Amino acid sequence: MPPSAETYVPTLAIRPSEMNGLEYLPRKSKERLMPMILLAPWSSSHSLDKAMERVARAYPQGKLFLDPDRDYVPSNSDSPAQAEWLELRNPANSFQAWRAFCRNYPRVVPCLQLEGQTQSDILKQARDAQDREAEFCLRIELARRPINLSEVVEALVTLGTADYTVVIEGGWRSDPLSMLLDANGLINGVLDRLDGRVPFVVSCTSIPKSYGDIEGIAERSFSNRNLVNQ
Repeated sequence: MPPSAETYVPTLAIRPSEMNGLEYLPRKSKERLMPMILLAPWSSSHSLDKAMERVARAYPQGKLFLDPDRDYVPSNSDSPAQAEWLELRNPANSFQAWRAFCRNYPRVVPCLQLEGQTQSDILKQARDAQDREAEFCLRIELARRPINLSEVVEALVTLGTADYTVVIEGGWRSDPLSMLLDANGLINGVLDRLDGRVPFVVSCTSIPKSYGDIEGIAERSFSNRNLVNQ
């Protein structure tokens, strides 16, 4: 089932701090989560299966969204994990490598890969998930807004299903309310044609990136709740 209105969808990279934070959450808190995991190598000397093992240890039950971490920059394409990550980013045959990888993990709800994809490519990805009786996700990063979004929407309208989730990702914001116009513009604009039963997630963070400039005690704003209230 897609996430409900009470589901918390945090966006988490596969890094020690974020995986440790997820792992040590109370069980009751985890039951209210459906995390968006950004895939990158956990160990350069192992395959990406090692990264998925770390995710499974941190979040052993429940579905999770999965998307490549586009902020990850491979430094050595000869290492097994980095070479595999680069292959998953290959758009050939409607991102065949990505689709094949996600099939290995029944709990994964894969994000559609949009880069360089036509309407028929998007339909192929979505129908591949349907054939496995799996859900999928349309994740839109506002900082990397896809130029083919109209074609993506046309494909999903043609598909004629509501068994997917739309995630609008704002990334880090000093003021979360600054993304309100962007999100509303998408939801009431090009995405307005989607089935009204499709759940939308609007995601960002304003947690401080650094505390090194603080001497003594200082107040830092964490104002995501203001966006939620809107």
